[in-house]
Amino acid sequence: MNNEEYWRRRDALFHPEMQCCVRALQYDFEHRRAVVLLEENSCTDMTGCVNTVKKLDPRVQEIRTYAGDKPDTAYRLIEGEWRAVRPLRVVVSC
Repeated sequence: MNNEEYWRRRDALFHPEMQCCVRALQYDFEHRRAVVLLEENSCTDMTGCVNTVKKLDPRVQEIRTYAGDKPDTAYRLIEGEWRAVRPLRVVVSC
């Protein structure tokens, strides 16, 4: 079973701070970027998502969320303020 199949088969858990069902959270410390994999047709609370990832690294710069295998939202720290921006269309790999 490859990584993609593994994450699709796992049950998502409700995360009270992000206010959604989360399958996985990946973090790239070099680029200060997180990827949050959500249950299909889900969306996250922006403030809760940012605060959750900031617990891993207070210097995070970008967070990308995926609902199932579809890009949902990207959050970026722009001039000291977190903003929701149009997500990039990239393939998620674990």
